[in-house]
Amino acid sequence: MAPELKDLTFKNQVDPNTIYRYGFSWGAAKVERLASSVKEGWIILGITTPKEDMQVYVTKTGKVRVWSPGGEWAQPKKKGKKK
Repeated sequence: MAPELKDLTFKNQVDPNTIYRYGFSWGAAKVERLASSVKEGWIILGITTPKEDMQVYVTKTGKVRVWSPGGEWAQPKKKGKKK
């Protein structure tokens, strides 16, 4: 059975691996659902560490976009011939 649901406070947690109502912490990382739409099928996850903070947007078709305070992360360019 899952541990008791706890509030979303991140600081001063005794157990470094905790399950929250909308996410979990694992070591230095905290992952939580920030927003979602059942009707449109998308979700935004937040990933926070002591050194980084980012948001991951996932569409209903599976496309993933990542943002951090520096802006959106670009997909690496594919090498090879263009078709």
